[in-house]
Amino acid sequence: MGTTTIRVDTDTYTTLVKMSKAAGASLIDTASDAAEALRRQRFAHQVAGELADLWLVNFGEPYPGEPAVHRPALVLGPPDTFGPGSPFIIVAPLTTTRRDLSLHVEIEADSATGLQDTSYVQCELV
Repeated sequence: MGTTTIRVDTDTYTTLVKMSKAAGASLIDTASDAAEALRRQRFAHQVAGELADLWLVNFGEPYPGEPAVHRPALVLGPPDTFGPGSPFIIVAPLTTTRRDLSLHVEIEADSATGLQDTSYVQCELV
């Protein structure tokens, strides 16, 4: 196993130490989790900006374990993004419930997204 060096400023280090103590985790695990969260956040912004739009979608009547009624969704496409072999638009519902699942991509609420609350793309429901 190799060694990885991460350089951070004093304020970031202090924040990571506080987070690791609060979580009862090692500093290495906390730094790793923070790096993963940042990677996921950057990915979400890239996807939202390049080939996706947030729409209010009617998912219909409630069914246990599935999204229902009107809710925001990430609409991936248009189809030419994926080529002629995939003539479909992919819709991934959003939830405001944070579940810390690896398949949930966080999208922050701001004027660019139009969301009122931080939401999570439920990629497992694609």
